[in-house]
Formats: sequence, C-alpha cells, structure tokens
Amino acid sequence: MSDSLVGLHEKFKAVCPIKISYSQFAKLRPPYIKQPCVSARDTCICKKCENHKLLVSSAYNAGIISTKNARELVNCLCCEKKGIECLSRKCENCRDRLILFNEYEHDCPVTYHCWRSEKTERKPPKKSANVARNAGNECEEKTKTITVKVAIERPAHEIVDALGTSNQEYMAHLYRIAHQYETLTKLKDNLTANDLVLHVDFSENYQCKYASEVQSMHFGGSRESITLHTGIAYGLDFKESFCSISDSERHDPSSIIAHIDPILEKHLALRPLITKLHLIFDGPTTQYRNKTYFDLLTSYLPEKYRQLLLITHNFSEPGHGKGGPDGVGGFLKNLADDAVAHGFDVHNFEKFCALLEANVNGVHLEKVTADAISRVDNCVNKELKPFVGTMKVRQLRWSKENRHDIFFNTLSCFECELGKPCVHFGMNKQPWKTDEKTGITTGKKAVKRSCHSLPADKTKRVKRAKNV
Repeated sequence: MSDSLVGLHEKFKAVCPIKISYSQFAKLRPPYIKQPCVSARDTCICKKCENHKLLVSSAYNAGIISTKNARELVNCLCCEKKGIECLSRKCENCRDRLILFNEYEHDCPVTYHCWRSEKTERKPPKKSANVARNAGNECEEKTKTITVKVAIERPAHEIVDALGTSNQEYMAHLYRIAHQYETLTKLKDNLTANDLVLHVDFSENYQCKYASEVQSMHFGGSRESITLHTGIAYGLDFKESFCSISDSERHDPSSIIAHIDPILEKHLALRPLITKLHLIFDGPTTQYRNKTYFDLLTSYLPEKYRQLLLITHNFSEPGHGKGGPDGVGGFLKNLADDAVAHGFDVHNFEKFCALLEANVNGVHLEKVTADAISRVDNCVNKELKPFVGTMKVRQLRWSKENRHDIFFNTLSCFECELGKPCVHFGMNKQPWKTDEKTGITTGKKAVKRSCHSLPADKTKRVKRAKNV
C-alpha cells in the first residue's frame, strides 16, 4: 500500500457511489494487500547511487530534464543492450550522446537532498563518562564522523553542471559493477582442478537471546554478541557453504586470516592439486582493504600452505557486495531466532554453536578462538607503509615466483599472467622492488604503482610461521 487506509477510504468515497463505513472498508481489505512495514525499508543502499538518484529526481521535479530517474537517464545515453562498452563510453554508437536539458531559468533555486559525512561533537557513553568522573577527570566531548541526509539549495545552472559530473561518475560506477560481476562469474564458470575460490564476508553479529527476558536484560548491556564469518567455496567439482563462528567481536585483518585459516586448511588437505587461491570480498578499509591485511594474505598464508603458488584477492564495487555469504548468515541467524521463538534459550556462544551443529547439515561450521586470532597478531609487521591508491584497488595479485611483490589492479583481470603486472588494469608499469638482504624498498615514488613491496626479511617470516 502506498497510502493509509484512511486516505484510501476517502479516495474510495470520492470516486465510488457505494456508501461504506471506514471499519467495514478496513475489514474488506484483501489479505494479500499489505501495509508498509518499517522493517522492510532499504537500509543498505549504495551512497553513490542514492545521491545520484536524488539529484536526478530533483532536476526532473524542477523541469530541467524529462527523465524521471537515474536508470532512465542511463538508458537514454546507452544502446538498447547497455553493455560494458556503453557504460565505459567506448561504444561507437552511443559514446557521443549527451543529456538533453529542457529550457530553465538560469538562477532559479533548486533544492535537492544528499547523503554526506559530517563531523560533530558528541558526548561519550554514560559508562565512559562515569569512569572519567570517578578518576577525577573532566568528561570532554569528542569529535565523531556521522552520516546525515541534508537539503542543499543551488541555482539551476549549478544543478546542470553537478548533474553532468554526477552522471559521468555514476556510469563509471555501473561499469565497475558490471565488469567485476562479469569477470568473477567467468572465473567461477571456468575453474580447473588447481583453483579454489572463496567468496566470504562478515555477517552482522548475532545478538544472543533468551526465550523470555527481564527488563534489565532486554534494555541493558548484558547481551552476548557472536561473530559470523560466512562464505561459499567453489571448486572444479564442488560448491560448499561454510561459516566460522567466534566469541571474539574483532573484525580486523588478524581475525579475518584466523577465520579463513581453518576453511583453507580443510580444502587444501582434501585437494592437494589446488595451487591457486582466489578470494572475493567487499572492501571495507578497516577489514580487507588495508596494508596489514595485504601483508598477512601474502606472507602468513603462503608460508603456512606451501602448495599455494598464486593468490588473488578481488574486491566488489563499494556498496554492491551482496552475495551468497549474506544468505548463509541470514539462514543461520534466522534458525537461531526461530529456536528462541519456540522457547529455547540461545544466550551464549556454546548454546549457539550447539544449536547449529544439531540442526544444520548443509553448512560447514568452524569455531575460531581468541587465541587463534592472537597467534596471527604475533605475525603482524608493524613497520608497513600504506599503498598510495588503496581505495582504487579492485584486485590484488601475488605469486610465489615474485613473492616479495604485490601487484594491484584497478579492476579484476584473469587474461594476463597472474604472476606479473596486468597490461589492462595495472596501476603502474614499473614494479616496486625490495632488497631481500636489507628489506629496504627502492625505486622512484609514484602516485600510482603497479605493485607494492613488503619487507622481505625471510628469516623473521619463517620463524613467525613456525611459531604459528
């Protein structure tokens, strides 16, 4: 329903001669006509897509353009099939098409909405404030970055300029989405006996529950949280869903490696022919897209699993990383919630694991302890320098042949030799090298580089691997 029952009743009376009371009108509503529910609203929209849609909608309402939404605008600028070449503006048939604007007043004010990040002063939580007061310290406000939806008013000619720039970025965004999806789908469809693909992601933490709870439990901070790292493994002759479960709430690079480790150990032990590992994740900077994770992925795993000759890590476009792992996480959490609804207590880590082990057959389960994460912490190199251009990376490539170099691509590519820089999407032509004896990185600095070298002290790495 797009309107309330009261509004629909008024519309019914205005167009229909039949007299009917509101209560009778409400009773006659068919059961398949549902009222809007707040839980059904979109809460995981891509920020870039939503901002462009809001801008296009405002321009349409102001009469500047004749297309109602962003998709229609893209369809007007592309061929009927709307292929990857059209989105990248390389198609000979549609690359010269422009947005058609209507006549408008140059300085007419137009209001549009936009999602953006802002810094604000926030008071610390109540517990932190009480601790500070007990210690005799003043409780100061801290600067925090929040995301808000704001209304912006601009002259019509500025809206036209902003729309042209935004549409160009939006089409490039759609191109990257389409390229990553098509390339990774082709990878899964053409696997060999040497390939293993792991598509993984963190599911939202499960909040433990009792079948019935006292008020202080329901509103207090006594609820235990459980981490779920879900995924799907693809091979030549198998496809398996899995989930690693931990009572540690850490989602940092060390915890990611600790969650991947038992899954990788299982498949490599069963299939000794596997020499190529392909990972598919989304790209949060605090989890997968940072220097610490890049180092652990290309030093810790190859040292522990010597049969790995090639590793690629492929990022989905930000805001568009939903896939099979999210379905695995939703299934497991719904199973636990269903048990709570039927009177069972799922109030801690042990109960949650026991419930899943007793009722789940199609998902491989692994437990990850805090000690396992701490062991990975001991292998973290704290002297790493970040790679300039990390946010533009869509693929990481490592090979045992050039084990001291990591090659980065702006988009995933499996046509080029994986152990060498990519000629299609490589971020630089010249490799960034490291002296194996001194561990000193040499070379001319560049804003964009095709590879990023890690300190190559092999002795320390071997020792760390043996300790693990």
